[in-house]
Formats: sequence, C-alpha cells, structure tokens
Amino acid sequence: MSERMSDILNVEMVPFLLDRGRTWMGINQREDFKKIYAQLLIETYHYVKHSCLLMDLAQSLMTEERFLPLRDYLRGHIGEEQGHDLWLLQDLKHLGRSADEVRDTFPCDPVVSMVGGQYFLIREISAASIMGYIYVLEAQPPNSEHLRQLAARYSIPLEAMSTLLEHSDIDVSHAHALKETLDSAPFSDRERAILVRSATSTASQLCGLFRTVAAQPVSPA
Repeated sequence: MSERMSDILNVEMVPFLLDRGRTWMGINQREDFKKIYAQLLIETYHYVKHSCLLMDLAQSLMTEERFLPLRDYLRGHIGEEQGHDLWLLQDLKHLGRSADEVRDTFPCDPVVSMVGGQYFLIREISAASIMGYIYVLEAQPPNSEHLRQLAARYSIPLEAMSTLLEHSDIDVSHAHALKETLDSAPFSDRERAILVRSATSTASQLCGLFRTVAAQPVSPA
C-alpha cells in the first residue's frame, strides 16, 4: 500500500516548521511585537484574499471524473473560507489600521511568490497542487492559549486576534477533513510529487514571509 499523502507531507514539513518556529519565537520576544503582529496580519491578508480564487480555479480545472470528490471538497471549503480576508481587516482596525490603508500596502516578495507561484502551478502543472498549498496553511492550527498569552503580554485587544483565535478552533476540524481527503484522493505518482513540491514551495515562502517581517528594525512598541 502506498504511503499516505498526509504522512508524506508531515515529514516534508518538519524543517520548515522548525525554521518558522525559531523565527516566530524571536518575533514574540521583541518589545515592538504589537507592531510586528500588525505587519504579519497585513501580509496574511494579502495571501488570504486569494484563497477562494485559487481553490475555485483549481476545481474548475479538475475535469476528470476521478477528481469529483476533490472538487466537492474544494467547493465546500470555499464556502468555509469565504470572507476571511474581511476578518483580517477587522482585526487590523482594532490595531489602528484602516481597510483602505491595508489594501494600499504592497505585499512582501515571499507573499507575491507564494500566491503567484500557486497560480502558475495550478494552471501550468496540475490543479492538484492546490492541496499542498492548503495543507501548509491549515494543517497546523495556531495555539489559542499562546495567542492569549501574547495578547496579555503586549496589550493587544483580543478583538485584534479574532481571526487567529477562530482558526485555532476551526482549523482542527479542517485539518482532519483535509488529511482524509488527501489520503483518499486517487493521485497519480506524478501528482503526488507535484503536491509535495507545491507544499514545500509554499512552506519555504511562508518562512520567508516571517523572516522578512522579523528583519524590520526594532522600534518603540
């Protein structure tokens, strides 16, 4: 029996999770964490607003009958993810950043590469690549207790963490459904390899996003 797709991805993600974890720990020790957190939310907004567009594009290109369960999964997940970019704008409002101001910002290079690369992979390589992208963004939900501790330490209103706190709950069930879908989908060997490449590329760019934000000079909180 072939190794489960979710197990393959779990192994592939280890070095990226360690990298991102080290960067995150450095960020949340900074005295200007509140400012850095706002910047992370802005970058997250720039890729989250493409989530449903990417999934819709991928499902529209999955024309083979064997992909019907995947199409159903993606259509359902689009409904679950709809409007999450607006959640982030609301969180940022509680940090003093207006929606117009956020929309006018330019995403960092890793976000441009992460989103743009996924459009390329879906259109030019295989629509199945979207599953690797989703896996990276949803398979490891944030820890709600850790978020609440940071909010208390840096005087961040919990309303400004509503998106992450919500995902700390809903992404647990989303991760379970995602892994079941990945493990039951009839991917070819080539598609499995593409899915891994999509996931590692996404994870690499996500680590780059964190490093880019962490590289900002320390400023008064």
